Amino acid sequence: MAEQDRDQAALTRLLSEAPRQWDEADRTLFATVGRHVQSRTDAGDFPPNAPDPAALTGPLYRFLLEHRAARDSSHARLSGWFASASMGSHHLWQDLGLQERPEVSRLMRLAFPTLHDSNVRNLRWKRHLFLSLGEALGRPGRRPPKCDDCADFAVCMGVDQAAAPTPVPTTTPAAITLHPLIVLGD
Repeated sequence: MAEQDRDQAALTRLLSEAPRQWDEADRTLFATVGRHVQSRTDAGDFPPNAPDPAALTGPLYRFLLEHRAARDSSHARLSGWFASASMGSHHLWQDLGLQERPEVSRLMRLAFPTLHDSNVRNLRWKRHLFLSLGEALGRPGRRPPKCDDCADFAVCMGVDQAAAPTPVPTTTPAAITLHPLIVLGD
C-alpha cells in the first residue's frame, strides 16, 4: 500500500507541474510520461543511469529544447523525458509509458509543434526525431541507437533507408550544458 501511495503522490506532483494551459487529459499524459520515464531511469533502463554509447541523449535534449512550444520548466522537463526515452529499446510510445502512438503525436503537437509539423511523411516519432537531429548536426540519416536489432526495424524504418530526412528548422541556442534530466527554471 505504501508503494501505491508514493505512486499516487508522484502522479499528483507531476500533474501540478504540467503546463497549465493544457487540458486535463493532456496534463495526465504529461504526468504519465514523467512517472514512467523517471521510474525507468531510476531502474537503470534509460540515461543518465544507463549507458549512452552513442552519446546522443544530450544532443537530442538540446535539440528538443530548441523546438519546444514554451520556454518553461514543464516543456524543458518533457524534453528531457523524450530524450531519455528515445534511447530505449522499444517503440517511443512504449518507452514513454503511453498506450499508443497517437498519444506521442498529441504530445509532440502540444510540446514541440515545429517538429510535429515537420513530420510530413508521418514517420515513426523516434525515427523522425533522429533524422531531424542528424540534419541539425550535419549528419543526415541518423538512426535511433537501439533500432537496428529490433524485430520491427523494417516496419519503423521502412525499406527506403536512403530517403532524405524531413527538413526541420534549425537554430543553435547558446551552449546548453545541462544534463537531460536536470531542468532549471526558465
